[in-house]
Amino acid sequence: MSETVRYETDGTVGVITLNRPDALNAMSGELLDTLVQRGQEAAADEAVRCVVVTGAGRAFCSGGDLKGIGSGDELDPLGGTAQLRRFEEISRLLAEMPKPTIAAVNGAAAGAGSASSTGSSPTAPCATRRWRSRASSQPAPPPPTRA
Repeated sequence: MSETVRYETDGTVGVITLNRPDALNAMSGELLDTLVQRGQEAAADEAVRCVVVTGAGRAFCSGGDLKGIGSGDELDPLGGTAQLRRFEEISRLLAEMPKPTIAAVNGAAAGAGSASSTGSSPTAPCATRRWRSRASSQPAPPPPTRA
């Protein structure tokens, strides 16, 4: 399986790490597919009682990988509704997982990165986090946490 997303356990905590630090963990087709697989793996792991999602390096996720436009990457940012549904799959999985999920947001969380973090129970931003929405170049407010 691809190493673009790592899954490790630390006792009863599962840790899912986006692992493309050289690209600020930009969401490619490979990363998204692997993220869903790792999320399913964490959900099925009976020894895990809580799941943390984080990013390697200095960003949580800088959004969709714009280098994928026209490159043949199956996650072309201009892919329309079908692509949005693929992004929705990981957010839904994190939100509906029968275990608490925590987004440990380190650095930037933009576009798809911001959306994928909001499926988590609480979002635990680090001091260096920045939120950006796709609709605006202005910083977006952090997502609400669930009680």
